[in-house]
Amino acid sequence: MSKFFSKLSENKAFSQFKSVTLKDFASGRIFLNEFLLRQGKLVLLIIMLIFFYMNNRMVCEKMLHKIDDLNKELTTTKYMAIITETELLQAGREQEIEKRIAEKGLNLIALDMPPYIVKDSK
Repeated sequence: MSKFFSKLSENKAFSQFKSVTLKDFASGRIFLNEFLLRQGKLVLLIIMLIFFYMNNRMVCEKMLHKIDDLNKELTTTKYMAIITETELLQAGREQEIEKRIAEKGLNLIALDMPPYIVKDSK
């Protein structure tokens, strides 16, 4: 490992890269450095990978937002289904039916015993 660092420190292009200041970054002279010019393809690859990462992250965030919206809509729909089911069960109760018959003025009588099937004796 020490051999690697010694070879790197002996490299002329890398030693120029070590003397870069903030002013070089601001003016853009950093891109004229020999080390970066020789590693241009690598820099382009890294930049391209960064753009792919950013795009993937944005797509994932949009999908998560859509999933959250759909979950909220599902919860609302479940509550509406429960409310509708309760209203239908209440409307089907015997007392409710008798009350509606009385409101309409129909002369219907409730059965005292359940209906039964009369079989033919053929």
